[in-house]
Amino acid sequence: MTNVVGDRRSDTARRRVAVVGAGAAGLVTACELLREGHEVMLLEAESESGGLWNFDATGHHPGRPLYGSLRTNLPTQLMALRDYPFEGERAFVDHADVLAYLQRFVADHNLLRHVRFEYRVEAVNRRSEHWEIGIHGRQEPVEAEVLVIANGHYRSPRTPLIQGLASFAGRTLHSHTYRRPGGLAERRVLLVGAGASAVDISLDLVASGATVHVATRAGLADVARFPGAALHPRLVGVEGHRLRFADGSTVDDIDNLLFCTGYRYDFPFLRQRPELVTWDEDGAELYFDLLSPADPTLAFIGLPFRVIPFPQFQIQARWLARALASKFELPPAEERAAWIVTQRSRQAANGTPRHHRMLHGEAQFAYHDQLARQCGATPLPEWFLQLHRDVVVQRAADPAGYRDSEPMARAVSSATRRISEEM
Repeated sequence: MTNVVGDRRSDTARRRVAVVGAGAAGLVTACELLREGHEVMLLEAESESGGLWNFDATGHHPGRPLYGSLRTNLPTQLMALRDYPFEGERAFVDHADVLAYLQRFVADHNLLRHVRFEYRVEAVNRRSEHWEIGIHGRQEPVEAEVLVIANGHYRSPRTPLIQGLASFAGRTLHSHTYRRPGGLAERRVLLVGAGASAVDISLDLVASGATVHVATRAGLADVARFPGAALHPRLVGVEGHRLRFADGSTVDDIDNLLFCTGYRYDFPFLRQRPELVTWDEDGAELYFDLLSPADPTLAFIGLPFRVIPFPQFQIQARWLARALASKFELPPAEERAAWIVTQRSRQAANGTPRHHRMLHGEAQFAYHDQLARQCGATPLPEWFLQLHRDVVVQRAADPAGYRDSEPMARAVSSATRRISEEM
């Protein structure tokens, strides 16, 4: 099989690339591929682009990790693609503003002509020189030299195994389907989880008059993040309405369980082809968390979590687009596989849980700069790192009000000045 990455061939300037998903990751990937002269088709299961940011979507995947009160927990100065700022002066915007941003990005980069809507991928097969991509309801497969999977990892809710959960006498739901307090207002609700969505939904429910309890692994250590809520350690058992926690304490009057426990990685169209890439509900085994170690014509954009998403999508996509254009050489397959082994060994030594193996957190910045150095892109500026540190500090100090606080406003203003100086 011809090596299409890093072989310095004269005909590598233009590759036929199929990108699965026209959400933020897919759109950014398409833009970067087009900049490098590749031929791109975006395969989108729904009838519109924007992915999870389409709050009112009712298509093939109506659920999404959005709720009516959602404001970004990062300022637009961090959220934005490095060469495409948000409009307006608000730093922390609503989900509708993010969708408008993506729609403007699509229009300004003329991306709609590359999107095939209602093309739901059902199967993929690797042939000698190309990929065959089966589409629901269509007899002929789509063919491409390169396959990029950018359909996100927020479609399959994860619910932990809890003894007796099936016996719960009340209503059980996941944040995936939560939109507004609705029937939860003035009710007794236990949130399971302590991530960003749990914090926001807790504040939402407290304001609606609900009696809110939160079960977290950290327990009382999270008290500052959940004002107005009663905190408990990890939920370990359920008997009717009685809930039992890790310290042996119980609560008897909860009538709604709301799981804010994240999502499973799920690529349905790969289930029948395990030889293509190793993956499970906790992630995939990929070189630099984005490229198949065995086949460099198979890539995944946007899988790491606890990251600043749009900039990471962009550097991953730029790295991939330039690799496909042979602007730098990848190491051989053996070294790519060895990178994964080393990464997993390091995580095991650090005690990283398996379900956190694709969690980047603070490591995202070194990751970004490493990809940038390899592909000749610009590393993150100092103001970006400082603003992120400021957000972390202010969010910890005032979870409910940090977005509109004076210290946060000063930090954003300082970053904005630095951005203006760079332009």
